[in-house]
Amino acid sequence: MRVRKRGSKWYYTFDMYQNGNRKKIERLGGATKKEALEKGIQEEANYLKTNVVYDHSIKLHALIDLYEKNYLELKLKKYTVKNLKLLLKTVKKHLGNMRIRDIKPLHIQEFILNMHEEGRSANNYKKSLQGLFKYGVKMDLIQKSPVSDISVPTKVAKKKEIISNEDVRLIMDSRLATKRLIIGDYRNDQVKDLFLLLYLTGLRLGESLALKFEDVDFVKKEMNITRTADKEIKNLFDSPKTKGSIRKIAVNDTLIELILRRKSEVERLRDVSEGDMGIDLVFQDVDGQTILHGTLRRYAKKIGQIINKRFTYHGLRHSHTTELMQAGVPLKLIQDRLGHSDISTTLQIYTSVTPDMQNQAREVIDGLYEYEKN
Repeated sequence: MRVRKRGSKWYYTFDMYQNGNRKKIERLGGATKKEALEKGIQEEANYLKTNVVYDHSIKLHALIDLYEKNYLELKLKKYTVKNLKLLLKTVKKHLGNMRIRDIKPLHIQEFILNMHEEGRSANNYKKSLQGLFKYGVKMDLIQKSPVSDISVPTKVAKKKEIISNEDVRLIMDSRLATKRLIIGDYRNDQVKDLFLLLYLTGLRLGESLALKFEDVDFVKKEMNITRTADKEIKNLFDSPKTKGSIRKIAVNDTLIELILRRKSEVERLRDVSEGDMGIDLVFQDVDGQTILHGTLRRYAKKIGQIINKRFTYHGLRHSHTTELMQAGVPLKLIQDRLGHSDISTTLQIYTSVTPDMQNQAREVIDGLYEYEKN
């Protein structure tokens, strides 16, 4: 459902489907955007109940369109909507032309298995389909969801590769970017600085790419995390993943020096660039805009080759956590630093321990046993 202003009035439009065909509805909503939005939502809901409830020919692609416009875009956060739309785009490609009345659990199960075999998250696809068909039931378009009894293949957990201090030193002494620019090694140095910042802070990649110089308190040695950068659209920011993700974290002298180094490099880039360099981002592409995740993937592959490990940027978050656990930092402080709103998330994700930590536990247990004997 969309609203737009024509002259001094606001109008609402929405798409409905009958007999597999799209029908565009446009009405006068009122003098304000809010009034038009509320009236449009109400009329669309009424239209669904009176015109589509018995239309058994509606196809899945039509249901997806309705779900995205009438629920996802109105109820959920931008980054969540974007991720769900990407999943549903794949669903459309495989099942979109089927009538929803003809879709059986078998079709959904086969689709889920195919996604699993392609190395995609079967569980994410199941969750997206559950939400989609739940909406269809709520709108009286179908009587029962075909997703209810679907099984998701057991995912074989990949071993989390912990990045060691030796790995960090090896990366910082290596060359990652193969192409030199007119401004020298800007891109090579920036990727290495990003690597080090992630290792020393445990930030999510999107949080680090949205970091601005104004977010750093050089006196208190604190970093203020308030936003995350979009993976695929430049200069598009959103609030962090959860309320707990909005936080302040302590930084050390190494990070302060890193931020100042980036500031100097950005100023140097601005001096040799034509046009506006835009936002004062700590990490920015040569055009002054945010760095997209796709740009960083080739460097991740190079890093993995250098340290001979499976490498992901998110893995640095795991490595940071392991270092804190080994140092005896309380779990609650780790939770706050990572930006987890629920400590169970911290416990669930970071339950793997290193051999040294296992040995420490063994020593403690041995000590308890000896104490009992005495």
